Amino acid sequence: MEAAPFSTERPLRWVVSADRTVEIKEEVTELGCEPASEQILQEETPPSSITERDAGGMDPAEEDLLDEELMIEETEESSDEEAPPSTSTRGCSSRSRFPACFSYDDADPAVPGQVPFRPRRPVGIDLGCLARGSVTKEMDFFQLFFTSAVLSKICEYTNAYAWRHVVDKPSYGDAHGSWVDVTAEEMLKLIGLIIYMGVTPLPRVSRYWSTAPLRHGLWARAYMCRERFKALLAVFHLVHPDEEDHSDGLQKLRYLLDHMRTTCQALYQPKRNLSIEERMVKSKGRSGMRQYIKDKPTRWGFKLWVMACSNTGYTYDFDVYAGSKEGRIYDLAKKVVLQLSQPLVNQGYYLWFDNYYTSPSLLSELRERGFLACGTYNPNRRWFPRCLKDYKTWEKKAKCGDMRWHRMEEGNILAMQWKDSRTVTVLSTLHRATDAVTIQRHVKENGKWTVKDVQQPLAIHDYNQNMGGVDKSDQLIEKYDMRIKSLKWWQTLFFHFIDIAVVNSYILFQEWRAQNPQNENLSRISRYAQLEFREELACQLGGIEKDADVPLYAPCMNLDSPKTPSSSFHADHIPELAELRRNCYLCYKRTKREMKSTFYCSGPGCDGKPFCLNKSRNCFKVWHTTDGDKYRDDPQ
Repeated sequence: MEAAPFSTERPLRWVVSADRTVEIKEEVTELGCEPASEQILQEETPPSSITERDAGGMDPAEEDLLDEELMIEETEESSDEEAPPSTSTRGCSSRSRFPACFSYDDADPAVPGQVPFRPRRPVGIDLGCLARGSVTKEMDFFQLFFTSAVLSKICEYTNAYAWRHVVDKPSYGDAHGSWVDVTAEEMLKLIGLIIYMGVTPLPRVSRYWSTAPLRHGLWARAYMCRERFKALLAVFHLVHPDEEDHSDGLQKLRYLLDHMRTTCQALYQPKRNLSIEERMVKSKGRSGMRQYIKDKPTRWGFKLWVMACSNTGYTYDFDVYAGSKEGRIYDLAKKVVLQLSQPLVNQGYYLWFDNYYTSPSLLSELRERGFLACGTYNPNRRWFPRCLKDYKTWEKKAKCGDMRWHRMEEGNILAMQWKDSRTVTVLSTLHRATDAVTIQRHVKENGKWTVKDVQQPLAIHDYNQNMGGVDKSDQLIEKYDMRIKSLKWWQTLFFHFIDIAVVNSYILFQEWRAQNPQNENLSRISRYAQLEFREELACQLGGIEKDADVPLYAPCMNLDSPKTPSSSFHADHIPELAELRRNCYLCYKRTKREMKSTFYCSGPGCDGKPFCLNKSRNCFKVWHTTDGDKYRDDPQ
């Protein structure tokens, strides 16, 4: 009985004909092995009943081989869309179509990206048309960010908001309950006082004005009185009350945020290497913009996207993450990188970022925009070479310093893994795979730790050198940052903007000194660090002279010629009647209760404080006797 004709476009491993003939065909040519000879076994029973080789059937080993070949063929067909087959089979299994991976000894024929560095301005500080001799003090560089126009706008918005609310809160005004307009000079003193508080931290803001022995030498009262400081922070505003755009989550900060971003870019042309990373501004306030990042030292707070110069730590551009209004965005990291790097398109810059941002599609698009980039990568993500996905197995067998790599055809992207204490994976468009440096590592051999020279790929070495731009900026900011607690979430970010302006001013000032060593007005002590810069800046903003005396709560009496009143009936502290009822100062100090009173004291040191003066309560008398001393010292 002859076999029925058989035809199919797909090569099969075995075929059952009409006369129950089993035809076995092994086509393993595409797997790199020699083609096997065809075997045709005829039997009167179906293939499922063929169990013995004597009856013309297959032995169990052949059955297992055929089943495995069928599984491989189905797996290859299902994965053709995910990963195109590679023509090379070096370093891979003979039964797979995984792309090849190589090591140090294998040549990398691909040429890494070559983009000429052509910045639109000279690299470094750019003061525009300012004369070289006109900026010689720390305050001059700080006012490049907080200009007179910006200060005038802030004063306008603050005064407009204050006049609307001073009626409800007359304690923010003067002795008559009227608001005293803030000026640009006073606003600079407020900023100088905030910087001074960052240099000299205390557990509570009120203790900066304390007259207790241990805190009597503080300089806060040289800037302004405590009540004025609290009043300015209470009514401080960065947007006009009539012009608030409630559709914008950052409406309270939009004016200053846009100004700071534009100014940071205008005053400095960064060097070639730039790092991009997120920054957390610590905050415990209730706000929908508050984020959580478990790997950051500051886990809870506001998240900022920051791009900084890798060499100096200068914050070139940043933005505040206010959440998504378009639902869930799957390419948020890619959009952030493209937005921050937009001002530097086609200038040949190198970008460095971590695995949160790195993706093959981002590196390809950055190359089209004139950037070359390098970043760590998570090998479990899509579009990663399949020959490098078994990194956990490879990590167990590899030694410290071992490396393997693969060149991705799309975008000419280098994918590399290097074994340190753990496996490090990077993607790069600016490195050659075989370039390496020699470093030292502590390696345990025969139960003993020894220092050994190992190879490290140049891509990973350069990443370690250039990724720390944002971290360097964070270190400079957090060392003397503003630690003033506020119930208004946007004031926390305003204090951070001051920190950014101070650190960037310090970097510009140091570079300006290096460019003008012959200018005697720029000469400073040999170890001139950020602390000295902040101290000088705080004094200049507050108008405090270097040889000035420590401000006291009250003027000192001249013991040699005591001053006596002309009559025993004369007194400075007398109760006066006000038009508006205000909260008693002493009642609130003692019980935190709001007791209204129409009497106040206009004597020196009282500054118009209201006090109860009736049959049941005489707070005016208590305040002006020894019983009120503990409240004047403000031990809170």
